[in-house]
Amino acid sequence: MAKQNNKRQFLVPEYASELSSLSEFLAEFRDNSIVEIDNTYGQRKYMIELQRIANRQTNRIDIYVEDLEYFFNDRIDFVNKIKTNTLSYQRLLYDACDTLMPQQTRDFEQNFDLFDEEINVQRQQNMEQDGNNNHQKRLPPELIRRYQLFIIRGPQTKQQVMAIRNLKAQLIGSLITIKAMVVRTSEVRPQIIVACFSCDACGYENYQTVHGKTFTPMLDCASDKCRDNKVRGRLIFNHGSSKFISNQEIKIQELKEQLPKGSIPRAFTVMARGDSNIRICSPGDMVTIQGVFLPVEKEGFFANKASFYSTYIEAFHIKRDKKKFKEIDIESVSGHKIFEDIKKYPFSDLYMKLAKSIAPEIFGMEDVKKALLLMIVGGVSKEMHDGLKIRGDINVALIGDPGVAKSQLLRYISQVSPRGVYTTGKGSSSVGLTAAVIRDPITGEMALEGGALVMADRGVCCIDEFDKMNESDRTAIHEVMEQQTVSIAKAGITTTLNARTSILAAANPLYGRYNKKQTPHQNINLPAALLSRFDLIFILLDEINHEADTKLASHIGRVHQNKYKENETQDLYSVEEITTFVALSKQYEPILTSDIHQYIADQYVERRKQTFDKTLDGYSYTTPRTLLAIIRLSQSIAKLQLADRVTQRDVEEAIRLMDISQESVRRAQQIDDTVQRKDKTAKLYELLSSLCNKNKGTITKDSFVRQAISKGSQMQEIEEFLNTYSSLNQIQIHGDQNDRITLVS
Repeated sequence: MAKQNNKRQFLVPEYASELSSLSEFLAEFRDNSIVEIDNTYGQRKYMIELQRIANRQTNRIDIYVEDLEYFFNDRIDFVNKIKTNTLSYQRLLYDACDTLMPQQTRDFEQNFDLFDEEINVQRQQNMEQDGNNNHQKRLPPELIRRYQLFIIRGPQTKQQVMAIRNLKAQLIGSLITIKAMVVRTSEVRPQIIVACFSCDACGYENYQTVHGKTFTPMLDCASDKCRDNKVRGRLIFNHGSSKFISNQEIKIQELKEQLPKGSIPRAFTVMARGDSNIRICSPGDMVTIQGVFLPVEKEGFFANKASFYSTYIEAFHIKRDKKKFKEIDIESVSGHKIFEDIKKYPFSDLYMKLAKSIAPEIFGMEDVKKALLLMIVGGVSKEMHDGLKIRGDINVALIGDPGVAKSQLLRYISQVSPRGVYTTGKGSSSVGLTAAVIRDPITGEMALEGGALVMADRGVCCIDEFDKMNESDRTAIHEVMEQQTVSIAKAGITTTLNARTSILAAANPLYGRYNKKQTPHQNINLPAALLSRFDLIFILLDEINHEADTKLASHIGRVHQNKYKENETQDLYSVEEITTFVALSKQYEPILTSDIHQYIADQYVERRKQTFDKTLDGYSYTTPRTLLAIIRLSQSIAKLQLADRVTQRDVEEAIRLMDISQESVRRAQQIDDTVQRKDKTAKLYELLSSLCNKNKGTITKDSFVRQAISKGSQMQEIEEFLNTYSSLNQIQIHGDQNDRITLVS
């Protein structure tokens, strides 16, 4: 029996001694990396932070796990307890911080902080005048605190990131780190943590600490006056004296890199509390979340009888893995190689080097990469005084034969863009692209969950196999590509969501491979209303070219043999450098001068004329949207030069990209026409040879013409054939009226 009692005593945590240890840690831990030594606390890291909290300069303090491991290097078991029972030790650290909290050393920057402080002092004095120091009647520490404390792993620590499906029951209560994609965020709602009830008999304020989602309100007043007078006053909830904390629910989903084969991604719930953790991420963001793995509290009559629990993560720290362009600190990375090259090299060299740095493992395709670079930079979006918006985002379509690296380019762009979303046409519906109506699990109300286009807001949405989409689903993209909004009117919800995204689409021709005997519009098989919304349409053909095929084979073999990255061997730019430079260029908004405006108008009129000129190929489909596309591309090129004005050279480069996008079609068409002429000539010669052999080497011209026309040849082609072969002495045309043909053997 004694042995059992000793075991019980061993299992009881020694919170008093541990509180003393944690207080010593907060008071004595020194960080040698602190350069600016504080006059009062020197390099004592957490005392400096507590002083900043006391002065209302911050409302958050993070306790790093590596600091605990360094300070308690001889008590690893104690640090492991903190990692596996994080919430309990978080409360102990709160108590330690409350005890060590220094006095205010500077004036508050905001008046409401001083007002709150005076209210708390008055509350404490009212309780002391009551004459009873009962613990239940003291002010709860949660009411006085103006800060949040979290235990996290520091930014320099190599964190062990877990997949959602690897969260086991043994990890409940432990500090974990996961990486996932945000699919939905709820509205920020207030959650009560200290409830205040005022007594209508004596006016005394009763405080009740709330730890869960629900609580049972107090019924009796705790003041001595009510107790001595034997009066049971009615308690009225006082929301003005209660304390609330911001609360947001985040729905996350497994990354595709974490999925086993044949599995679907799992979703998970994250609860973010406090002003420092809410509104950090939005749907479509890749995030790394540190928090505590906890079971969901059961509610109702069977709360204590449930054996199965749902789980969630109490977020301590949320970090977006990809920063938005406007959030990138340009000054901190100004020493990058790309900023030195801006001063050393002309723009043409820098422009080509930037293009080659995009997907360097993909051989060639410099003009396509230039177009993708301009798409990431974008033009200048404008909003008129009457509310009309003109988009500045650039849409690009890649249409071509299989095996020309369309999908690889799409995946690379989706990774480079801070808000890049990759999806396929066949696996996407109109609801999946726009927005779905779901029922909010907390309020029970109908809510919207954004699709791929909404999640790619201010980014790039890459849609592969664009031609495989159903026509009804494809029409959902029309509004996004021009108005850049998604209009919803379903389930009693009528609203408009922002979808300010660039569309990068990849598709195969109608017949799998490009049919050179048909026009580009017949091969593409997309409606004109959709094609006109693309600023650039690249038609990529898998052509047989000995020199190009040799270089491509050599490039692929070198990559697989040496296992190197092209940007390391060719002195190209890294993804971080490209992203930083794009963030810098997006800060510029170049304008069009009157001369450039007239030049663009003249070029547009000329292209418009070429579209309907029957003597030309007529491959381009020029509409008024083409004029806007030229302006957007020109502005994007000017942004890359960090210029405030668009020049004529920028417009010429934009038009060149438009022309070069279908150059492969024109080149293939010329080759096909040559091959067709050769084939027709060969067929006419075979026909003539067979007829001459049957007639002892000589036939009449009329009989040959009739036979050739019956085989599908035109009279002009027949005359050209006879004249050509007669001049080469392959045939002889003789007779009184040149009406006989003899084949020269």
